[in-house]
Amino acid sequence: MTVAGSGYLTEEAGDDPTVPQRMVGVWAGNLGEPAAMAAKLAWFYGETPAGRPTVSFLVHAESRQTVGVASAGPRRASVDGQPALAGVLVDLAVERAHRTLFPA
Repeated sequence: MTVAGSGYLTEEAGDDPTVPQRMVGVWAGNLGEPAAMAAKLAWFYGETPAGRPTVSFLVHAESRQTVGVASAGPRRASVDGQPALAGVLVDLAVERAHRTLFPA
């Protein structure tokens, strides 16, 4: 999906085998310590009881470079004592050079 006039597009990650490497590439320098990233990938993005998260990438349209990432992970919850499926939005990162009013 392209945001009109922004110069950026979004891509759903799907089952692309390069997803972890693309995520860590954006996380580096933006979200925490690199040494913790492998554990984070295994814990949040591995096989979790409620299912795998949805990952979306922000791509600079002209260069086709991945410059951002955001994830939404399913979580089991309880509402009024009844089981429910909720979501948690995590790991929003945009490379510093691309942080402007658009597309943020």
